[in-house]
Amino acid sequence: MPISFRIVSIYADLVATKDRKTLDTMGIVAALTKVVQQQQETDQQQHTAILELSAEVHSYKSRLLGFESSSLNSKSDKRET
Repeated sequence: MPISFRIVSIYADLVATKDRKTLDTMGIVAALTKVVQQQQETDQQQHTAILELSAEVHSYKSRLLGFESSSLNSKSDKRET
C-alpha cells in the first residue's frame, strides 16, 4: 500500500476534501513534530536503559574478576602448604 494511502487513513482530516483542494501542511507539520518528539523521548529512555545496563554489566565483571582472583590465590596458597 502506498504511503499516501496510509497517510489518508490516519490523518484524513489533513488531506484535501471537497471544500479544500490542498493538504493542511501546518497540520502535517504538527503531526510530524509530535512524532519526532515521541521518538526523541523513546531514544532518551533507551539511552538511559543502556547506560544502566552497561553499569550493571561492569559491576558483574568486576565481581567476577574478584572471585577469579580470589580463587586463584586460594589455590596458590594450598599448593604452597
